[in-house]
Amino acid sequence: MSGDIIKSKDFTYSIDYTFATNDGKVTDLPDDVPYIDFVTPDPDPTGANLYLQPREGDHIGAIYGYPSNRTADGQLILGKNGLPTTNFDEKVIVGNSTEDFTMGFGNTIEWKGFNLNFLIEWKEGGDKYSWTRYINNRMGSSEFSLQFRENDTYVFDGVMEDPNNAGSYIPNTTVVDTSPTSASLYNLFNTTTYWRRNAEVLLQDASWVKLRNISLSYILKGSLVSKHIDNIKIGASVNNILLWTPFDGYDPEGSDYSAGSNINGFTGRGIPLTESYSFSLSFKF
Repeated sequence: MSGDIIKSKDFTYSIDYTFATNDGKVTDLPDDVPYIDFVTPDPDPTGANLYLQPREGDHIGAIYGYPSNRTADGQLILGKNGLPTTNFDEKVIVGNSTEDFTMGFGNTIEWKGFNLNFLIEWKEGGDKYSWTRYINNRMGSSEFSLQFRENDTYVFDGVMEDPNNAGSYIPNTTVVDTSPTSASLYNLFNTTTYWRRNAEVLLQDASWVKLRNISLSYILKGSLVSKHIDNIKIGASVNNILLWTPFDGYDPEGSDYSAGSNINGFTGRGIPLTESYSFSLSFKF
């Protein structure tokens, strides 16, 4: 959708608006095909135990993996050492790589030879695995692990099994040593039993809002230029300069796979989008 919002002799403001959404589902599969395996021959190339394997009835972007052990009402279950563990009994849906919608809002302002153009884009939803977080968690340098490293101790919010009443739970009060030399903090992100391959830790909301491009130009003409030149246009533009996102990887738009691939939800091992700056000078005779 596009059009002029304001238009006068010297001033014009126009917009170009786009909106797209996709809600594809797997409606039917052959009896001998339990799921669509988008990543072959190795369905888990990241080693994170996350699989893009939608089954019949699933959204096309269904991601399967292993969540934390929790009680029936969702409370985190901690072990005797006070650390959370991962439930590897069965792969379950842990996310959806397909975004809820994408939106673009282009703006053009023209005034007395000046032209200002900028494009804002918004992608809402879509879960994504960041190889960057996976590695930085293990190295003890990720933004996510900072909450546990800020102090030398940490008490996880959850419950632990009541030692006096098997099958029931009591609030967790175990203090975990999270100092720089702590074996507990190292094990938390480097041992599969705990959070090394935990989907709740490794999958993130990859929503973003981005100032995709902004450009400014000015046209010199008439008595300001030579009689042999009709006009001179001076311009400058920048791309990918502002980004708002809850995603803590390098780039929520990034992908471990080539452009046009239908494998979504995995990033961190490629080159992220870069900022770019350009200047232009053109002559019209």
